Amino acid sequence: MKFYISLNRSFALSFFLLIFFCYACKTNQDTLSTFSSTEDYILNGNNYSQAADYQKALLEYTKAIDVNPNDTLAYFSRGAVSHLLEQYENAISDYSKAIEIDPTFMMPYHNRSNAYKTLGMYDKADADIIKVQELTKLLEDSIKIPVESK
Repeated sequence: MKFYISLNRSFALSFFLLIFFCYACKTNQDTLSTFSSTEDYILNGNNYSQAADYQKALLEYTKAIDVNPNDTLAYFSRGAVSHLLEQYENAISDYSKAIEIDPTFMMPYHNRSNAYKTLGMYDKADADIIKVQELTKLLEDSIKIPVESK
């Protein structure tokens, strides 16, 4: 049990770093018109999360979703906060929506796996970990630099 608690806390910290990375890389032309307002809500949610004010963080992430219902990061972020609040069913729902929007985003699979494990749904947890492994391999393969033979 201690392992899962410390694992969840370390993922919470990693989560915030991942958010900033994802937003730096986000270039989806369909969401550019609403990007500023969703970004503001997500950043506010991140600030509340870092201050451990999770209820306000949930509200901010929900506002981002209301503005842009196709914002993967907003669903993932709200799921992560629900996860920290031990609202595992809500977390699973948000992680699943994030996956539906962007099936290549690895972190929702990983976090959903942890939520499934907590609820004793080991088959579903294992399926998500297998998907994480597949996506990791694809990522590794895509960043390999071909070695020139002499």
